[in-house]
Amino acid sequence: MKKSLKYMVAALVAMSAWNTAQAETFPENPVRIIVPYPPGQSADVVARLIADKIREQTNLTFIVENKPGANATIGATYVANAEPDGYTILMAGTTPLAAAGALNASLPYDPVESFDAISGAVLNTYMIVVKADNPANNVQEFIDQVKAAPSPISYGSGNQSTRMAAELFQLMTGTKMNYVPYPGTDRAITDLMNGQVGVMFNGTQTSMPHIKGGTLKSLGISTTERDPLLPDLPTIGETIDGYSYVASQGIVAPKGTPPERIARLHQLIADALNDPAVTERLQATGVVMWPVSPEDFAEQIATESELWKRIVEEADIPVNP
Repeated sequence: MKKSLKYMVAALVAMSAWNTAQAETFPENPVRIIVPYPPGQSADVVARLIADKIREQTNLTFIVENKPGANATIGATYVANAEPDGYTILMAGTTPLAAAGALNASLPYDPVESFDAISGAVLNTYMIVVKADNPANNVQEFIDQVKAAPSPISYGSGNQSTRMAAELFQLMTGTKMNYVPYPGTDRAITDLMNGQVGVMFNGTQTSMPHIKGGTLKSLGISTTERDPLLPDLPTIGETIDGYSYVASQGIVAPKGTPPERIARLHQLIADALNDPAVTERLQATGVVMWPVSPEDFAEQIATESELWKRIVEEADIPVNP
């Protein structure tokens, strides 16, 4: 019995040493970061900054590949079905995970169960933006404006994330606005500036150039705390108690990827995101740096998924079959 126990302990020690060695040598081949959006979009920019910085810091090869389409589900499906070896990973976010699960009755993957979280990256924040000459100068004045309007004010939205920010606002304030969908954010902003729609719940990144240019103004930001880069801008939650809405971006791997490889990838990605040059570049675009642990990112995915499902159900938003 003692001899058997001795052999068992030796085997466990050997296995632990093997896993450690694997983690230290991984990755030996190029790692592909699949971005489920076209080049140039926010997730693509973040992924390329991470890949470039890892190459600079470690001389390891990380390659960004774009596989857009079907509201980011094509790229997500590709990674969900990939070999769980850590060499094919997904630059994921709210759209292919929380949004896809809430807005589709069926998918070729499970937004939560088909992936192992590796690392958070950034949080996208949102603003209530109106024309610069709109008489409302804060969130409460805008709520009063919406309630007093003789006919519903229209809000423009270029993607599902901004739509959900607006729908959550309506649910929490008892207001009703008309949803006007757009194929992209740029066209929606143009119509907002021209008065074709009355408001947008738009991403901070794409709103700031127009705010700085004086054509739009922001009434509030969607984070729980004020943005340190915009300290004079109140949060929406300062007026609407409990309002908080962000869209996470991070990196996931196919379910079943070895934990030691998840840990190794997380460290490489976190080191890249914590580099001062990368932080400065990304913060300048309006995102919040968020290189959190796999556990924290997985928890955020679950939280966002539940929030989206609640909004879709309570706002009676149609679900795709």
